Amino acid sequence: MKIEKHIVSRTDTIHEGWPDIVRCKNGDLFVVYNECNAHGDRDHSRITMRKSYDNGKTWSEKRYISYETSHGKHWNSIRASVMPDGRIILVCDKMNGEGLTAESCHTCRIYMWESFDNGETFVNERNTEIVGFCSDKVRHLSDGSLLLLVSLINFDSGLYEIHAHKSYDNGKSWQYRCCAARSNKYTFIEPNSIELCDGRIVAFLRENSMMGYNGFAVVSEDKGDSFGEIFEIPTPGMHRPFVGRLFDGRLILSFRELLADKTYRRLMASIITEDDIFNAKEFDTYHIDTDNHETHHDQGYSAWVQTADNEIYMVNYITDDAPKAYIKGYRITL
Repeated sequence: MKIEKHIVSRTDTIHEGWPDIVRCKNGDLFVVYNECNAHGDRDHSRITMRKSYDNGKTWSEKRYISYETSHGKHWNSIRASVMPDGRIILVCDKMNGEGLTAESCHTCRIYMWESFDNGETFVNERNTEIVGFCSDKVRHLSDGSLLLLVSLINFDSGLYEIHAHKSYDNGKSWQYRCCAARSNKYTFIEPNSIELCDGRIVAFLRENSMMGYNGFAVVSEDKGDSFGEIFEIPTPGMHRPFVGRLFDGRLILSFRELLADKTYRRLMASIITEDDIFNAKEFDTYHIDTDNHETHHDQGYSAWVQTADNEIYMVNYITDDAPKAYIKGYRITL
């Protein structure tokens, strides 16, 4: 594996984090991320975008999609999806308070935007009324429906849960389907899903107890109307998973590694087959990058696409040698 590293966006006076990337229907690369004061100070948050017209070699000036927030209300984790018709859907949770509790997360709502011109402009901003935070991308399923998984803290039990919502009208309205994952022992947030070739849906789950446990996954046999038993996968310390399919059918699962040392230093990526998810005792895992900041290492919200020239283009936010986190790009040749 050959990895070339460079800067997608760096503004030393503001924190840039939590990026996502998609390849537009016309081949352009579109990166979306969140600006704010700092990881622990989300005032002045704005959903921000850049585009590349040359497979990530250069990036446009930044443009803002959302208005700027203040006074505790803030945009959080932005996710992008390309629909079969070329439409780009963005979803982002809007947090309405400081800290994350059962009470505060039940005031969070998922907002949605659409682009019909390969990410040049976005319209139709709306509150979906879906309650939750740190959602997956909107997933277009083989039966034509849309699936959205979100994180939520149960108001009564205090347990962290993953909830499934579906749309049957291209995202105009959403229906609650089920609780996809919950545990008395583990803390599950930040789901990321993929539909397998046989139609099953696998959702990978971040385990957030900060104990360095392996990652987990859960499967739906019925397009997200219900989910089965949660099972462990061989990804030590898997935080914030991101899964996608290569042109050859293999999957790449990228994630932040958080082990017993409780640091956010290392970005990892596993190259696996669908069968590996259920049967492999060990994944073929690669080290992508390390945050080398002496005191404030903060990284590990990765996303990637395969480009027209058959390379992998990955984005991540990282502090490293900068005063504030920035968006870093990785051109990966397998």
